[in-house]
Amino acid sequence: MAVVHFEDVCGRALGAVDYAGLFERAEALAIREIPRLGRERLDSARRFVTLVDEAYEAGAVLVLEPAGG
Repeated sequence: MAVVHFEDVCGRALGAVDYAGLFERAEALAIREIPRLGRERLDSARRFVTLVDEAYEAGAVLVLEPAGG
């Protein structure tokens, strides 16, 4: 299992190919400090959706931890 912070995987310009590569190395991913995603974080929200889609395609397990949680 890999453990990452939300900003490291969704706060940067990463895409489906990057996430697919991540799931080739890890069968499970824990994402920490996920903030509330609204219009002001639209790019990060879109990346998060892409990451979830890639996790589904890879059959990976996601563990999600909200910020402040």
